[in-house]
Amino acid sequence: MKHPTVYSALLGGTAILALAAMPALAQTATGGDGSKFSDPGLLIETSLATETRELDETLTALEGDLTAAEGELKVAQDGLTDVQTTYAGELQAVTEAQSAVTEKQGLFNDADQALTDAQNELAGLIAQNDPELDDQIAALQTKIDDELTPAQEGAFGELETAKGNLTQVEGDNADAIQALNSAQGAVDTAQGKVDGVKDQMQAAQDAFDAEKGAVEGIVAQLSGDQVFALNRSLNNAVNNRFGVDIDPEHLQMVLDGDFNKLQINALTKALESETKFRILAEETGNDKFLAKADSSKEKFLAKIDRFEGRFDAKDSAADSAKAAAKGAAKDSAKAAAKLAAKGSAKAAAKDAAKGAAKAAAKNAAKNAAKAAVKSAAKDAAKNAAKGKKS
Repeated sequence: MKHPTVYSALLGGTAILALAAMPALAQTATGGDGSKFSDPGLLIETSLATETRELDETLTALEGDLTAAEGELKVAQDGLTDVQTTYAGELQAVTEAQSAVTEKQGLFNDADQALTDAQNELAGLIAQNDPELDDQIAALQTKIDDELTPAQEGAFGELETAKGNLTQVEGDNADAIQALNSAQGAVDTAQGKVDGVKDQMQAAQDAFDAEKGAVEGIVAQLSGDQVFALNRSLNNAVNNRFGVDIDPEHLQMVLDGDFNKLQINALTKALESETKFRILAEETGNDKFLAKADSSKEKFLAKIDRFEGRFDAKDSAADSAKAAAKGAAKDSAKAAAKLAAKGSAKAAAKDAAKGAAKAAAKNAAKNAAKAAVKSAAKDAAKNAAKGKKS
């Protein structure tokens, strides 16, 4: 069955752009079969080569931005310090007036809450309509009238006085306040830039980590043959100046499509050729290389569906030879066992016949000897008897 989406998905996707050639990877790790191409770690490193380079470039650039932003923050902080020093007396007066307002606001809030609580309690007692509560109601009403209400009103008056004083002090020291606000604003702006650059650096790192996690997850699901084929196919690309950009979606295609070696080679060749010609187009300004990038990519991608179900002839021959050798060895073993069993049976029969013949000959000789002795004894007896008669 063909996979029409494999070809169309890549052709319809965003073109791969390589801003610079990937550095050659140090491919020294070996897999279980002793080959560097069997190492999943090598495939992960290759797949993340572009992302690793881009992360390094991004972080390097942002480190410069961060240094500049931190420099601006230092200047702003120094400016704030200068304002605080220059207008120390004026700002102290403003600070004290603000503190007075804060204090009086707290006292008023407490007095107002106490009055409200007492009024709610009084309303609850009255609602019970119990004559026995009359004395308690009267005492609470007196407390409200004589203590809580005056305290609340006094606190409110003091708060209003403090607010008025603050307004006066701020007016008298408007220049100092304006200078302070301007300096503090500069600090806040500079701090925002620093935080913004740090956020960009973290975002870049998070994006790389997400890509790395995706690659590792897919590679872990690939078969050993697929890992080997991908590493081998990508080996040339990662060691030349053009490099290749292979993403998790490409690895996912290999996994989902259960690509064989020929399909994997076609995919990597498509990505390698596109990257190469796009870099040449950027370097030379010749748009003909862009057309070449597309046509070359299409040529290799078209082979993916065509190679489905087919395998490398060399590998197939090797597999066939192995299977034939295995079958021949099995048949030889069966034949040897059969001959051995047959030979053993013949030898046993021969030995048995030989033994039986020996036993029969021995018995025959023994019987013949007995018969001869018996016959001779009989003849001797007869002769002896004849001699006596004479």
